[in-house]
Amino acid sequence: MIAQGTQLTQRQAQIFDICEQIYQQQHAMYVQKTHRIGQRIVSFQQPYVRPIGRGKVKNPTEFGPKIDVSNSDGLLRIERYSYEAFNESKDLIMVIERYHQRTGVYPQRVLVDQIYRTRENRRYCHDKHIRISGPKLGRPAKHRQQNLKIEHQDERDRTQIERDFSLSKRCYSLGKLKAKLKNTNLTQVGLSILCVNLNRLQRVALVCLFFEKRALTSDLTA
Repeated sequence: MIAQGTQLTQRQAQIFDICEQIYQQQHAMYVQKTHRIGQRIVSFQQPYVRPIGRGKVKNPTEFGPKIDVSNSDGLLRIERYSYEAFNESKDLIMVIERYHQRTGVYPQRVLVDQIYRTRENRRYCHDKHIRISGPKLGRPAKHRQQNLKIEHQDERDRTQIERDFSLSKRCYSLGKLKAKLKNTNLTQVGLSILCVNLNRLQRVALVCLFFEKRALTSDLTA
């Protein structure tokens, strides 16, 4: 039909191009006798979305953007945003360096999940005199009981970012992204993180206001 002079609209031309890419990918997997291929397209409407294996029992494969978020002074920051699968452990050094650029100092401690505790990240934190959460490598230390208390407190403090993720998914639609375009999808994620930060700032402001009124009341009644 195109050879006979049929003119496609811009949207039709995009879909036709996506069809060709999907066919080439399926043909390559058929010839190579495999079920995996890089940059695999799974949606006509969102060709940039990739299947990401999460290993969860309920949803072993998820579709959508993958974000790496840090929590500094109670506020969330999006450190990395991608539709491709990536290893979060390789971003820790970059996140710490960004913190150093913002504040001029390195953090005293870094609270991370087990996936971030690689030898490279441990070596980097040791060179920068940063305490990384979690058990140390090697033999147990002499003051094991004291170290267990520190590890337990670090883990309790680290769960704050898990609560922030839960709040953003339950109340601010981070777990229900319905935008179709890349830019609008990123905007929706950014607004969800912004709402979590505003909620935190509002709580801090209310606490400060409460204690200020309490102090003023005590001064007047004294």
